[in-house]
Amino acid sequence: MACNDADNCKREEMAPVVSVMADDTVKVNTTHQVNIRFQVNNGCGSFKRLKEGKTGNKIHIEVEALYKGCMCTMNLPILNTDYEFTPKTVGTYVLKFGSGPTPDVVKQIEVIP
Repeated sequence: MACNDADNCKREEMAPVVSVMADDTVKVNTTHQVNIRFQVNNGCGSFKRLKEGKTGNKIHIEVEALYKGCMCTMNLPILNTDYEFTPKTVGTYVLKFGSGPTPDVVKQIEVIP
């Protein structure tokens, strides 16, 4: 696609989560990194932000990708980002990562004192 205005070659969309890496057991009131691997649709794709929704101990996280450029390679790269998980109470947390047609990647984390 060719364009004269760079804004016409810029878009955002949700990216499917491929995998998640995190500890199974963590301590309360400490920050833990959850590594998220997600796929973008072409070589112009990059990480933009995480969207999060919480209901009790259930957290749904989606990755939003940013596509900038009119001429993009047709590869489907897997990118990484981190989600900072800071539980405030002891218990079992269920983190669901994903969006779109692919099934959510689910990670259960036990939070201890």
